[in-house]
Amino acid sequence: MVNSVREASVFEMVDAIAARDRRRALNLLHELLDDGQPPLYLLTMIVRQFRILMQLRELSAQGEGPEAIRARLGLHPFVVEKGLRQARNFSLAQLDTIYDSLLVTDTAIKTGQSDPILALDLLIASLTEKP
Repeated sequence: MVNSVREASVFEMVDAIAARDRRRALNLLHELLDDGQPPLYLLTMIVRQFRILMQLRELSAQGEGPEAIRARLGLHPFVVEKGLRQARNFSLAQLDTIYDSLLVTDTAIKTGQSDPILALDLLIASLTEKP
C-alpha cells in the first residue's frame, strides 16, 4: 500500500513540473526524498515524463490524433490525453532544451560532479521557469 502512495506522489511531482508549479514540485520532491526515494529514481521518472511529452508534441505537430498516438506509443488513453494537455505548455524547442538539461543533470549526478539533491532542486527550478 505504501508503494502505491509513493508512486502516486512521484506522478504528482512530475505533473507539477509539467504544469510549471515550482512550489508544489519542490515540496513533492522533498517529501519523496524524505520517504527514502532515491534521487536517480526520481530523475528517471522526470526524464520519462519529458520523453513522453516530447513524443506527444512531435506526433501532434505531424497531425496525428490522440488515438493514433496512443496506438503508436502504446500508452494508456489517459496518459495520452493528459500528456497532450501538458505538452501544450512547451514548444518543441523548449522540450529539446529541457531534454539536454536532463542529460546534463543525469551525467553530473552519476559522475559525482553534483550533489544529487541539489542537482534535482536546480533542475526543477529550471524546468518550472515560466516562459
